Amino acid sequence: MDSQFAHSSHGEDAMRIRTGLTLLGAVATAAMLTAGQPQAQTDQQQALSEQDVRTFLAKVEQEATQAMTSGEYGRLMDWTRNNLADEATFSANTEVYVGDQRKSFSAVTLEKKDMLRLGNVMVAIISGMSGKAGKAVEDYSLEIAVADVTPVGPNAAMVATRITESGTLKLSAEGKSAAAGEQGGDGQGGQTQQQDGQQANARAVELEATADCKHLIRRDATGDRMVIGITTCNTRMQLG
Repeated sequence: MDSQFAHSSHGEDAMRIRTGLTLLGAVATAAMLTAGQPQAQTDQQQALSEQDVRTFLAKVEQEATQAMTSGEYGRLMDWTRNNLADEATFSANTEVYVGDQRKSFSAVTLEKKDMLRLGNVMVAIISGMSGKAGKAVEDYSLEIAVADVTPVGPNAAMVATRITESGTLKLSAEGKSAAAGEQGGDGQGGQTQQQDGQQANARAVELEATADCKHLIRRDATGDRMVIGITTCNTRMQLG
C-alpha cells in the first residue's frame, strides 16, 4: 500500500454524517421489527438484556477465534451465515497505518450476500497460503468488548463495542524454496534452506486492528436465537 489517499475534512465529515444516518436507520428498522412481532410472542419474551447480548457476543468471539486458530478458515463462512441476519449490512471506514504514517483510507458498505461472496474468495486465498510450514495466520487474537447496550423494544438492542484483532500473516515462499533446494546440490542444500527460512520470516506481516462499532442485535423471527443486523465501524489497522 504505497499510495496515500488525501481526504478533506469535508469528506470525513460527510462519512460521519452517513454513519449517523445509518444508525438512525438501524433504530427505525428495530422499531419496525418489534412492532411486527405477534403480541402473544412479545408477551412471552423478556426484553433483550445486557447479559443476553454479552453472552451472544462472547459466543461470536469464540467461534471466530476457533476458526482462525485451528486453520479451518472455511468455518468462517458458517459463522457468517449463522450469526448475521439476512438483511444485515456492514459499513466500515478504515484507516491503514504503517508506523505513524497513514497509508490509505477506505469506506465500504456490504450486504450479507456481498460478505459471503468476498468471504469465499478470502477463505480460498488464505487456505491456499497455508502449507507445510504451518497456518497462514498465526498468533491470532480477537476480543469484543461491550461498551454500551441500549434496548430498542423487547426484541432488539443497539450495542456499542470495541473490537481488537491481531495476528501474523505468513507470506510463505514455500513452493519457491523447495524448487531452489532441488537445484542447489548437496553442498549448498543447508545454506539454501537457511536463506529460504530467513526469506519466509522476512515476509511475515504483523497486523493489529481496533474498531469502534455499533450494532443492531435482535432476536430472529422464531425468537430462539440472536443475530447481528446493521453494523457500522470506524477502524484503524496497523501494519508491522
